[in-house]
Amino acid sequence: MELRELLDKYDQGFVEVQFEDTGFFVKIKPMCQELRDKISPRIMKVRFDGKTHRKIEEIDDAKFGKAISDEALVGWRGLTVAVARRLVPTLKVPADVDPATEIPCTPDAKYMLMVRSSAFQQFALNVALDAGEIVADQEEAEAKNSETSPDGGQAETPSHATSA
Repeated sequence: MELRELLDKYDQGFVEVQFEDTGFFVKIKPMCQELRDKISPRIMKVRFDGKTHRKIEEIDDAKFGKAISDEALVGWRGLTVAVARRLVPTLKVPADVDPATEIPCTPDAKYMLMVRSSAFQQFALNVALDAGEIVADQEEAEAKNSETSPDGGQAETPSHATSA
């Protein structure tokens, strides 16, 4: 299913997208400009460059993972131990745990996936940004379509036809 089709069903503030063909479905909030503005100041770190003697702002990966897991990841279903091991090969799981056991969506689990799995982080960020762009485009189109003419009626669509 296309992301655009999922956004047609966007009514609860998130889209639900399957991660690859794993049966792991992630609920992600579209990252519109408002959400990006909210996250940006929290993910920056400042370091001093000894060569140029200037301060340099950089994205702090740990803060970035935390911000995205808190703000954009709404929840999930179907994350099993087997899928988690695929996403995080170094994940330590006791040998007696069934690979089909589902891992609940907790703040710690969301953060762990965002920080320890670059594939999942990239997936979540791409979906959030793509969905945010589509939502922004839809909102812009709705705003244009709702513009009214000076007399209070619906604004006419300008004609692109030319007279000969």
